[in-house]
Amino acid sequence: MSKTYAYLRISTDKQSDDRQRLILSENGYNVENTIFMEEVYSGKTTKRPMLIKLLSQLEKGDKVVITDLTRLARSIKDLWQLTETIIGKGATLVSIRENFDLDTAMGKMMFNIFGAVGQFERDTLSERTKDALRAKKQHGVILGRPLANDVSAILDLYDNGKKAKEIASETGININTVYHHIRKERK
Repeated sequence: MSKTYAYLRISTDKQSDDRQRLILSENGYNVENTIFMEEVYSGKTTKRPMLIKLLSQLEKGDKVVITDLTRLARSIKDLWQLTETIIGKGATLVSIRENFDLDTAMGKMMFNIFGAVGQFERDTLSERTKDALRAKKQHGVILGRPLANDVSAILDLYDNGKKAKEIASETGININTVYHHIRKERK
């Protein structure tokens, strides 16, 4: 008898899988007809304990349901490898958000298109981030975590009546970092 697995993933324990559960429920997947496999793990790696367990349990005719491709993988390479593993077991993959089922020719085509678009989005975001960091460096902004003496300087300036915005301006340390150290050490 074939089984349906819902794979839910969040990256940190500060996140919630409520959105994924709602989407699955709205599409007819519940604890009565679906085995839920949940984990808190980064999508940057495929070496996730619950994903490995899910893949090892798959049998011919089983179905893996995800709310969207990013729950399964972050790179097109990983997405392809995981999909090949699922298909190799005789199972299929359904992605609700992208509205496809790999059992169909249209689903296979959609998988290729959405996978390529997702990779393009991640690559573009990475390029923009690198450009922004390079621009900040050129404007003298100090990137990275402050050194211990920088934290001391932040706290000394704060203790002497300086506001966080002034401290950030004087030290070149990001204002969010200044706020973080003030809250951590002085509140």
